[in-house]
Amino acid sequence: MTGIPSLLDRLALPDSTAAEGALARLLILGPRIVEPLLERYAATPEPGRHRMLRLLERTPDPRAGALLAAELSIGSPATRRLAVRALGALGTRRALTDLRRALHSEREPEIRAELVAALAEAATSGAAELFDPLLDLLFDRAEVPEARRAAIGVLAGLPRRDARRLLLRLAETRDDPLAPEARGVLQGSVHEAAPELLATGTAARDGSAAAPPLRLAASGIAALPAVLRTLERHADDPEVGRRCAWTLGHMDAAARRSLAGRLDPAWPAAVLDRALDALGGVRDRRALIDLSRLAEELRARTRREPDPDAAASLRRLRARAHRLIAEGGSRIGVGDLKDALAEEGAVPPDLVVALGLVGVPEDLPELLALHARSDAWAQGEIEAALRRLVEREGARRCRRAARSLSRSHAVLLHRLVAGLLPEPPRPAGAPRDAPLGR
Repeated sequence: MTGIPSLLDRLALPDSTAAEGALARLLILGPRIVEPLLERYAATPEPGRHRMLRLLERTPDPRAGALLAAELSIGSPATRRLAVRALGALGTRRALTDLRRALHSEREPEIRAELVAALAEAATSGAAELFDPLLDLLFDRAEVPEARRAAIGVLAGLPRRDARRLLLRLAETRDDPLAPEARGVLQGSVHEAAPELLATGTAARDGSAAAPPLRLAASGIAALPAVLRTLERHADDPEVGRRCAWTLGHMDAAARRSLAGRLDPAWPAAVLDRALDALGGVRDRRALIDLSRLAEELRARTRREPDPDAAASLRRLRARAHRLIAEGGSRIGVGDLKDALAEEGAVPPDLVVALGLVGVPEDLPELLALHARSDAWAQGEIEAALRRLVEREGARRCRRAARSLSRSHAVLLHRLVAGLLPEPPRPAGAPRDAPLGR
């Protein structure tokens, strides 16, 4: 157990790079971390406790059950949400009892949804006694919509005919806020034998090396843990990865927000790649913040990676996260984006596209400096990004920013965006690299 206590102490460090590095190393150690974690939990500041709860979700152990149950009633909202996920991963009868008890008293809609999602997954995995209460909640119009959406996941464990009948009942209720979503599920997939259901059913729990069949089930938060477990177990199987990514991409908005919050930089690169496939077009601010967090944590993981090929894969994933943020119309994490562009080596094109999508005139120096050290293909991407930026921000703002550029950068800018930005006059006798005059 040498080193485990010091690694656990590092989880609470304000330096997120060091803390996430410790978390990644502890994940590798497995159940050996549980006893020392439980001993230190109460004395650890909240950021460290949150990382400990993430560890317990990824390393389910009955010894943690009492601590997790206590956090359901006394923890902050963020702590309660993480405790729900860890208890759901634990999956014991005692854990399910604690989750049901918490559902009776919990008032936060998003945490209620997490509780329902965990119970729905347990129902589809064999806890048949949960079906009736969850179906009652699904059709309870007084229940918060977030929890009812999560309860759709329970349909995964029903025979196909019964699941379709219940979805039709939801879809045909005119004033039910879930009716449009139920109709969307009914009209969804054309790729599988059960086109009325979209998400993946629960994966086998026996640890078998054979890839479990991915059957379609109800779309929602409840399916997330099963799909992610399947991805982790079979990350190198392209067919399983493709089907999992398709499933994640067709989940409802609440499930995709939850997916963004679950992204873990310690996952294998293939798993992260498939998870990011599912987040195209996401515009929810909380999900974009989660993507920014992932990008920064991937930077830290890349710096620790000794294998050049693996490090290149991680840089590409970081760039994908920034492009998704930019496609969501946000400049969240733009500082890390610029840092990534300034790093030496081949620049992933997704970074260039990202800065072109959300860039402002003050970002022109970064793009122009990058142009000088890029190959011909990347230079074409940079030129397209510059033109998008000028067209979006307007010639007047960009011309004002161009006045502070060096002469060589200003000439390059006006050449690359020819016709979009009139060149201001240059003072007579000005040196080649002097700023352009006003």
